Amino acid sequence: MNIIWWQKKTFMNSSFIDKILHRKFESHKYQLSNNYIYREESDFFSITTSGYAQEIEIKVSRSDFKADFKKSKHDSFRQIFSGQKYIVERGQVTYKVKEPIMMNFVGEDGRGVYEEISGRKKVKRVPSGKFYEYITIGEPSKNSESQAISTAIRIFKPVLPNKFWFAVPENLISIDEIPDYAGLFYITESGKLKIIKNAPFIHKEKHDLTSVLLDKFYYFSQKLKRELQHTRKSW
Repeated sequence: MNIIWWQKKTFMNSSFIDKILHRKFESHKYQLSNNYIYREESDFFSITTSGYAQEIEIKVSRSDFKADFKKSKHDSFRQIFSGQKYIVERGQVTYKVKEPIMMNFVGEDGRGVYEEISGRKKVKRVPSGKFYEYITIGEPSKNSESQAISTAIRIFKPVLPNKFWFAVPENLISIDEIPDYAGLFYITESGKLKIIKNAPFIHKEKHDLTSVLLDKFYYFSQKLKRELQHTRKSW
């Protein structure tokens, strides 16, 4: 099967698919394109009439689709969809050398955070204060006289969309390539949207995104105001 026919069609691009999504979900609240509602940019975002948030990634090439899985959000989707309450990320954290260390961190769920050493559980060391969510692994190295750097695990409760989809030109991606936590839309040459795989709920918690959305709408209003002022001056 030839799966690259759309590359010769100038209209089958991200902008075209975005317009189809806006038309399809015109009854949803707060439709936004190419915005940072979450930690990483969303190609399309909207909230259903029942209050659930959805994010849609638009892909027009297979390479772009595959590259999307390098984003950290997919690891978050997997963890929460599997039933975890918290996201676990590895990284580095810098903290004050004299900062007290909590030795009995148990987390919000009260289960405790441990590491297995020779079959025995050992409580991880956690810097207190503003770094309470980091669990250091191994001995920290000094960054300066007052600071230290340690490889760490960060544990936090994320803000994620309730549902996540991919929207692609028809037959670009097969249903077998879509992860369990995601859905798939096909966009046809005529502009029709087909549901190939329904997106399941990653979670059903309704997050309050009011402050984030207000910031976005204020930015849009100020941008429009500046554009109108510039247009009037050019008359």
